[in-house]
Amino acid sequence: MDIVHAEKYYSQIKERFPELNEKQIDAICKHGLRQLYSLSKSNADVCIRSPYYTAYFGKLFKKTMVYRHYYKIKWTVKYRLKYLREKPIFNGKYYFTADKDFYDLIYGKHSKKHKLRVDEITIYKVYGEAALTDKEYIFEIDYPEDLGFKYKLIDSTIRNPKCIGKRFGYCKYEPISTKSFNEARKNKYVKRWS
Repeated sequence: MDIVHAEKYYSQIKERFPELNEKQIDAICKHGLRQLYSLSKSNADVCIRSPYYTAYFGKLFKKTMVYRHYYKIKWTVKYRLKYLREKPIFNGKYYFTADKDFYDLIYGKHSKKHKLRVDEITIYKVYGEAALTDKEYIFEIDYPEDLGFKYKLIDSTIRNPKCIGKRFGYCKYEPISTKSFNEARKNKYVKRWS
């Protein structure tokens, strides 16, 4: 197998884009190859599309359930990479998902619980990663310390959980508290599923 260097194609790129000089072409090609290398090294799949071809770097599966599980893992990688590249200041917000029983416990007819003891719950720093789980409601809590992207709280007390969304499809949540939901959506990379 021969090693092909990008410089071999500079003349063809120059013909197609005459307004670019060779230094600009070199910078663009090197940047693209570095991005491809860094994404593949950080375990992300890469899909490059044009009207003429599609190039996919990653694994493909025939079984739907295996692909769905793999897809969730790759979206988790994507959300975390985007979060790290943006370098936001930690705002103290964590997200978790729960079922209808938990929702009724907090927002039930006669319930006004602001402090709740939980046996085990997983909290996520990135909203999009929490949205990938299979529970019905998504909640937001304030947590004073940065625990990383994902943390499992065991025998802990959570204070003032706010329900910010309700599931209406696979990884789709509609807002319950519009202000919190839109803020989480803006800051935490929600994928808009079609």
